[in-house]
Amino acid sequence: MTRKRMVAVILMVVLASFNWAGELKLEMKKEVVLGDGEVILDSIISVCQDNDGNIYTLDYKAGQVNKFSPEGKLLLKFGKKGEGPGEFKMPNEIQCTPGGKLVVTEQQKQVSLFDKDGKFLKRYNFNSATGIRYAAPGLYYMTRTNSSAISKQVLIDTKNEILNQDLFSIQHKPFMVDGVAIWYQSSQFSPNFLFSSHGGNSVIGISNQYKILVVNPKGQVIKTIERDVPKAKFTAGEKEFLSKEILQMKHWPAAAKKKLAGMVPDLKNYFQGIFLVKDRIWIIRLREDISEFQSALPVDVFNLKGKFLGNVSLKKMPRFISPGCIYFTGTNKTDDIILEKYSYKLIN
Repeated sequence: MTRKRMVAVILMVVLASFNWAGELKLEMKKEVVLGDGEVILDSIISVCQDNDGNIYTLDYKAGQVNKFSPEGKLLLKFGKKGEGPGEFKMPNEIQCTPGGKLVVTEQQKQVSLFDKDGKFLKRYNFNSATGIRYAAPGLYYMTRTNSSAISKQVLIDTKNEILNQDLFSIQHKPFMVDGVAIWYQSSQFSPNFLFSSHGGNSVIGISNQYKILVVNPKGQVIKTIERDVPKAKFTAGEKEFLSKEILQMKHWPAAAKKKLAGMVPDLKNYFQGIFLVKDRIWIIRLREDISEFQSALPVDVFNLKGKFLGNVSLKKMPRFISPGCIYFTGTNKTDDIILEKYSYKLIN
């Protein structure tokens, strides 16, 4: 074998064995800031964007939806606190459907449908449901908890028929202090359900397992994504930070806070958020040091076929991600709530 041919063979072996998934490049540019002018945003619990680029914010306190143009001009407001048609009691999320409708889900039982001009169309009621989210036309995701305090993720149609309940479950265990049950959930170490949908498909997970279920519009699991990575451990400094955070909680008995502060586990959750963006899955991990709020927030990116594409970093947890924009909530210099819109590109 000639030297030139030998070099070529070695190069082919190296290229074939090299793992090309790694650092993606994320380019971002700030485009619009909402709430930093005449429009005041009382609270933002959810954000979505329609196919025309219009932006919708769901205000929990006011029970109201605000519609903005892509440039940030307020176009209309609709909804209010209440229980009548077009009113919201405990609004949880707003989502744009593939057919151009708006869906506002409530924390418990109710789902309301609107057109893009805010006209109320229909309401659905679900039995014994919390954390309701839109999954696909006629399909909704929610959580149901039984008498044994076991919560299960389920997918249900508008007739209240369960289409899939073979998803994730959590056994809730309260902390007992002087005979009183104290319930506590932490995004850093407690198991939390995660869900996102786009275009009729959904992704479902639980924060303490690196396992994501991809679900089609019929509620069927079509792909399971797993990644063999070890769980990170809390440092002594991080445990101290979490303990102090617990001890500063208001309206809790001192004995309960002291007991809970000493029960922070050794291992962190894998992730704290998930977003399905067209054919990309963004998995929001925990910061390397959870006490450093200015440090980068790592993100794992997969495609719907389960291929790991690489990693990017964000400055903080996004409120919503569309195929071309990322939205973050924050406050301005006068402590008013704002919504920042960034355009972005993912580059391999």
